[in-house]
Amino acid sequence: MAAITKRISCRAALGFKGGKSGLDLVIKILAQAKFFLSSEGILVIEVGSSAQSLQNLFPEIPFYWLEFERGGEGVFLLTAQQLSQYHELFNRSLALLCQETA
Repeated sequence: MAAITKRISCRAALGFKGGKSGLDLVIKILAQAKFFLSSEGILVIEVGSSAQSLQNLFPEIPFYWLEFERGGEGVFLLTAQQLSQYHELFNRSLALLCQETA
């Protein structure tokens, strides 16, 4: 039981690191993902109900929103090529985020 409680509290703490918009961690991942993917790699992230906020933050990004047979929403896919193409945009957003939290 203690192990389960510890795991749950760890996940809750990670959830609080999302910042005001809930997207801080996602922005960090987007800004750094190109360094971890092969040229043919893909990144899949679930943002849940923050999907519209993400789309509003990056209107020029062609997020591919996945659809699931049994429902669910807020899951997108970007290719390594897209992450490289928009890297500077993600980096600028990360820099602004770092200024806000400093």
